[in-house]
Amino acid sequence: MQSCPFLLYNVRMDENQFYTSIEDAKEEIQRRWNDVELRKKVEEYFKNDFPEPLKKGPRAIFSRSIIAPDNEFLRFVELAKKTNLDPLLFEYSKDKFVAKNPDKFGLGKLIFYDKKIKNSSGYPRMKVVNFNIYEGKKFCDIKTLWGEGLADFYHDVLDEACPNLKSNIFDISDWFNRTRYATEYYYLYYLGLFVCHGILFENILASDHEKEFSEKKIIPSFNKLKDIFGIKPLIVPIAPIKIENDFYWWCYPKDIKKIIEEKLILIDKNNEKVEEKIKV
Repeated sequence: MQSCPFLLYNVRMDENQFYTSIEDAKEEIQRRWNDVELRKKVEEYFKNDFPEPLKKGPRAIFSRSIIAPDNEFLRFVELAKKTNLDPLLFEYSKDKFVAKNPDKFGLGKLIFYDKKIKNSSGYPRMKVVNFNIYEGKKFCDIKTLWGEGLADFYHDVLDEACPNLKSNIFDISDWFNRTRYATEYYYLYYLGLFVCHGILFENILASDHEKEFSEKKIIPSFNKLKDIFGIKPLIVPIAPIKIENDFYWWCYPKDIKKIIEEKLILIDKNNEKVEEKIKV
């Protein structure tokens, strides 16, 4: 699994065919979930191999290597409320840390949005990971510069920023690693989760670099599901399409910076100084 967002080449040419509006998705997920025959067909096709949280009812889903409260995530939280579905946060902790991926890079070096600063290069930054040590390592094995598990660090920050959402995190690593090769279609099982069991909130970004991967992995899986069930997976863009590439979505709000600084003050009292380590 790419670290989500999935990268889909030239999706803007057919964005209406690919995406579903939040208004339509809200109605459609209920219709599909309550369509006993459809749900039975989907579950039988996938041999009822669904992540446990999705077996009780449809959910609004956000997926990343590690769940962190950046601007994109916080917008997801607001959109999920409009669906009246409980949010479900998929983590792929066995994904590999690759700094050239902007989502993953942002987990190693946080960038804080400041509307008063015109040039984004001037936004405050905070490095929390040694890139040289952990490049190519699994996220579940990565430690912060002060020795805390990276996932634990972000979970604590998430709990401060969005109380009660930490318990909605589900590590999908084992399920995804088991199912992605179950058929010739790499994402068939994953995208199959969004036929009638949930709504995926995601921006599918266009990228020449990912053209081959998208054409071979993502598009065939998406189209195969449409062929099998006669309907497309429900995918709602988080960011408006026209500004989905805006640097803002990879940044964190100032409130998150304050939460982290308070956390580091406590670490200073109980451990070694970290102020010099996080300067970039």
